[in-house]
Amino acid sequence: MADPRVAAFWCRIPSRPNFGDALTPWLIERITGRYPRFVAADDARPKILVVGSIIGYADASCTVWGSGIIDRRDTIGRGARLLAVRGPLTRARALACGVPCPEVYGDPALLLPRWYRPQAPVAHELGLIAHFADRPRLGDAWQRIAALRVIDIQDPIASVIDQIAGCARIASSSLHGIIAAHAYGIPAVWIKFADLPSGDDSKFHDYYLSIGRPPPAPLRLHYAEPDAAAIARAPAEPPGGLDLDPLWRACPFRGAA
Repeated sequence: MADPRVAAFWCRIPSRPNFGDALTPWLIERITGRYPRFVAADDARPKILVVGSIIGYADASCTVWGSGIIDRRDTIGRGARLLAVRGPLTRARALACGVPCPEVYGDPALLLPRWYRPQAPVAHELGLIAHFADRPRLGDAWQRIAALRVIDIQDPIASVIDQIAGCARIASSSLHGIIAAHAYGIPAVWIKFADLPSGDDSKFHDYYLSIGRPPPAPLRLHYAEPDAAAIARAPAEPPGGLDLDPLWRACPFRGAA
């Protein structure tokens, strides 16, 4: 009997999954009713790539719905089937690699409100999300700001969303902290503590272009020197009126429930 589960690849951290990476199996399970079957990137069996900057793993065994580049030099394998990509920079890179790609853009995390509606009241003026590579370097002084909540991006998905929804404004060095905030209509500021995470910032530029915004310069902050005032001053309006129906219609497993 054939396995009815969706076969997918995502980046796995066994000890404490990262929010953006963990969204792939979470979304697939919400859409289909079944947790997906993990297939390694170097496994020749067919698989789907969804959330994350993982399109550089795509080859002829892969169908892509919403993934993007991590670097402008990413190589996308010929034969990959691209149904939607995160943004126009990813599409441009795909075409440069000789891979056809439709103009269907969007990170599937923007669809989160279709499956999860947080009930948390707004309890903090600011929420700070450090990328998991930044988190160990974050000074304790950030925790002592009464109006600010430090959100651990490696908490369970529903908890991360609830904490984001409990803040009036988000500052994040994690791309999916920004995207999740935007999904729920919350202003978000792209911040940068150091030359982390990996890549050349293309994934941030790709995302902002996908929502019709010129990519902003990140707000530079220091691990040990909190500056909540700078976060509060930074432009941070969420996108409005996004048409996510083309992205949803492109989902290859939306009828698999």
